[in-house]
Amino acid sequence: MFVQDINLGEVYLSILGLIIGTLVAASVLALVSLDHLPRVFGLIIIVAVTISALGVHLPLTKSTIVGASTAAGVMGTIAGVHGPPIAFVYQREKPARIRAALLPFFAVANPLSLLALAFVGQFGWREVYASILLLPGLAAGYLFAPVLIRALSSAFVRAAILLVSAASGVGLLVKG
Repeated sequence: MFVQDINLGEVYLSILGLIIGTLVAASVLALVSLDHLPRVFGLIIIVAVTISALGVHLPLTKSTIVGASTAAGVMGTIAGVHGPPIAFVYQREKPARIRAALLPFFAVANPLSLLALAFVGQFGWREVYASILLLPGLAAGYLFAPVLIRALSSAFVRAAILLVSAASGVGLLVKG
């Protein structure tokens, strides 16, 4: 059962980091021009994927959860990419554990970022539209994940995390 797989301590830590990162991002957005920051984040993601693919990884600890979720809050609020930092920390876990950690995280991440963007006057129809575009994928993931978790190996899920993260990094580099 999915709810039983959730480690509430880790969820609380990731949401704490997410709140910290989102507040940092909102402060930065209120004070600084961010024309090139999404590209910087894209480059950071690509470097992290490369390092991870070479076998280096972060251990799953309270500190790495808070650090990664803080980075996710900053990157997600400023550039729209919450996933890679927190996914990197969980990439070597079993698929059910990854789902149990990331689903509650993402359920909080987007609404929190949208609130922060609204607070600093950076929320408009573009952000509403982008959020609506994410809903079908969110629903499909929620519906199909229980079946896929049993069918996909940990190695496949890890490769998918790295591939999607790399695509996010490239997208930020290209589109900015």
